[in-house]
Amino acid sequence: MSKERQIYEFDEFRLDVDDITLWRGPDKFSLPLKAVEMLALLIENRGRTVTKKEILEKLWQNTFVDENNLAVMVSALRKAFGETSSKNRFIETVPRRGYRFVGEVKVISGNPILEKPTVAEITSGKTAAAKSNRTRNILISAGLAFLLTGILAYWFWNPAPQSSEKTPVSSSPAIAVLPFRPTAKDHEQLSITLTDALITKLAGLKGLTVRPTSSVLAFAQNPPTPRIVQEKLRVENYLEGTIQKMEDRLRVSVQLVKTADGSIVWAGNFDEAETDLLKLQDAISDQVVTALRFKISPQEQEVLAKRGTENDEAFRFYLQGRYFWNKRSIDGLKKSLGFYEKALSKDAAYAMAYVGLADSYQILGEYGAMLPQEAFEKARAAAKKALELNPDLGEAYCSLGYTQAFYDWNWNEAGNSFNRALELSPNYSTLHQWYGEYLLAVGKSNESFAELKKAQELDPLSLIIAADIAAYYYTTRQFDKAIEQSLKINEIDETFFFGYVFLWISYEQNGMLEASAKALLKADSLYLPSELVQQSQSAYQKDGWKGLWQTKYNQTIHPATKIMFNDYQRAVAAFRVGDVEATFRWLQKSGEAKNRWFVNLKYDPEWDKIRNDPRFDEMVRKTNLIP
Repeated sequence: MSKERQIYEFDEFRLDVDDITLWRGPDKFSLPLKAVEMLALLIENRGRTVTKKEILEKLWQNTFVDENNLAVMVSALRKAFGETSSKNRFIETVPRRGYRFVGEVKVISGNPILEKPTVAEITSGKTAAAKSNRTRNILISAGLAFLLTGILAYWFWNPAPQSSEKTPVSSSPAIAVLPFRPTAKDHEQLSITLTDALITKLAGLKGLTVRPTSSVLAFAQNPPTPRIVQEKLRVENYLEGTIQKMEDRLRVSVQLVKTADGSIVWAGNFDEAETDLLKLQDAISDQVVTALRFKISPQEQEVLAKRGTENDEAFRFYLQGRYFWNKRSIDGLKKSLGFYEKALSKDAAYAMAYVGLADSYQILGEYGAMLPQEAFEKARAAAKKALELNPDLGEAYCSLGYTQAFYDWNWNEAGNSFNRALELSPNYSTLHQWYGEYLLAVGKSNESFAELKKAQELDPLSLIIAADIAAYYYTTRQFDKAIEQSLKINEIDETFFFGYVFLWISYEQNGMLEASAKALLKADSLYLPSELVQQSQSAYQKDGWKGLWQTKYNQTIHPATKIMFNDYQRAVAAFRVGDVEATFRWLQKSGEAKNRWFVNLKYDPEWDKIRNDPRFDEMVRKTNLIP
């Protein structure tokens, strides 16, 4: 006999507190567990602002989770409610503080709601009764914090197919490593670490396409059917299994599944000491390659056998650094540097940790968090050190190519480095992304788009790659598509800065100044002090577009605030207030400082009005992009 339970009812929605499920009529929403728990917390405290700190402490306790994930959870809930970012019926965002539930709630008690089985459950033979006994998972690691964003991005960029036709798999052999299912609820971090390790190992084989970790984390809490894996990940086989920690040992059960019919290609059991994660990685990857009957050359056999490091701690630190680098925030990038340094303190010859340093330094320079000269010189030194340790490391050539292109402006050498990287690491998504940026800079727009789409194919959940595609549309003057792409990004994560950059500027190009101002102010709110944003908002309300930009220009040159901006940003603001002489003066300084965005002069639509000025050609020549 089922016990009565507490249910919150608001409009057509019902939240079952005991079962942590959200319903509309007989239909249950498929939402991340933490999103529903967050909704319950907000409803229990309805009418008052629940701070971000309070939410993190209540739901994640002592576990580190970036507060940006709260916006992702709210976005998922609002999408379920059918809301837009401008009109919220239930959850109100309190800027810089937290969230407040503002809907009317009726508290009722009753029997469990009858669950309507999903297609996946019917296919796999699961029933609602069986599912009601699920244990609640606890997200305990930064790696699983990334999962929260990954789930939403996965749903958004990979909608369910509208026909029964099979989705074609990759033209080359493709495999996915699904997150291992831990037998204990406090071992999720170990599960993600092993998953990452295997993906990293198998991705070293040129002829094998391995879906990146970001693409498979969406399945961590809800194991999919073979058909869903085939449709969503477009692979022929996938690896799944369980992981169990017994005192100081790890026991792993693994099986390789064929997506076409769900048949088991191979299965195996492994038992290793907890400190031998690298040994476990090697043993499983060797067996997988054998089971796939994947033919590899002697050189690739050496690659498979070779470890980036023999130190387990160094490897774990490296994975943590890569997680923070992927966030692409200034704070995340700085944290990643610390983890890479820790990895190198354990193994000074760990080449991939030097690649991590190179990547983080150059993005910090690109963001203006470090002076370009300091950032890119450190990036170059780290990339070269990585190549000194491992001359066949494609990721290191990729890092070096980025510095050669966007700091040295040595486009020929950069092209050589990128091409060498493509030979060595053809399935590295960041390589295709950065090579796409390079091709756009040198005027090969069609090739650029192909590379960016390849990057997205390899890493379909990456918001920064999605933003690069928006940049491509903007640069090629497809402003409507740039707007559409940016809005998709914002639906996934409304706190992602680059989701607004090409939105406001594309709105401006289309003459939609009100929408442009709104997007611009939102972007400002994500990285500038609130008082500066308020100044800009007040100026716009009082004097419109011109007033907004006059205020922003004043902020870029005021002694108290100019340190927050670079010369390229000063040029952008000066141009919009109509001060052409100041525009050229700041552009000149930007070029001298080797600002990353200076190379955009050649093709950026915002400079079209002064493109015929002889001084403009003179500046573009400095980038070596025209003779």
